[in-house]
Amino acid sequence: MKQQTNPDDLLWKEIVRDDKKALESLFRKYFAPLCRFTDSFVENPMTAEELVADIFLGIWIKRKELLIHTSVRAYLFATARNTALNHLRGNTKGKIVYLHEQPVEPGFVDGVDAGLEYYELLEQVEGIIDKMPKKRQQIFRMHKLEGLKYNEIADRLSISVNTVQNQMSEAKRFMSQFNVFL
Repeated sequence: MKQQTNPDDLLWKEIVRDDKKALESLFRKYFAPLCRFTDSFVENPMTAEELVADIFLGIWIKRKELLIHTSVRAYLFATARNTALNHLRGNTKGKIVYLHEQPVEPGFVDGVDAGLEYYELLEQVEGIIDKMPKKRQQIFRMHKLEGLKYNEIADRLSISVNTVQNQMSEAKRFMSQFNVFL
């Protein structure tokens, strides 16, 4: 008996192939339910929207490395739960980008439109990151997105902690040219 393919799984395959429209479809389908779910933890709709938008940004950035062993839906809701709980604990490792010293928070223009604007802004930041040398991008993402400490990155990449520090300094300097402060 042939197993039917879940539409979300098809979207995920397209996302891994760099299809932004597939990500937008997934975003439109799950943004509002994920915001309601996240809001049940954080009890602040604006914060919930920001956290969910960050989740979709993280998915886009890490699309080639993510291995989803459950359904895409289950993965999204588990990620939302973990993100909300980390936020409540004051763990800000997951914070990705601050522009002009203020986090960009989507408004309530139907939730989806505002979230898409936020996503597009963060996508522009990802484009800036892509302009860095490959090794610097890797180090930057390991630190900012995965939350690894400099010594953990050095161990994983078999480089010195000093090299990691230098690369992160250069990355921050590069990002500041575009008024992106991390």
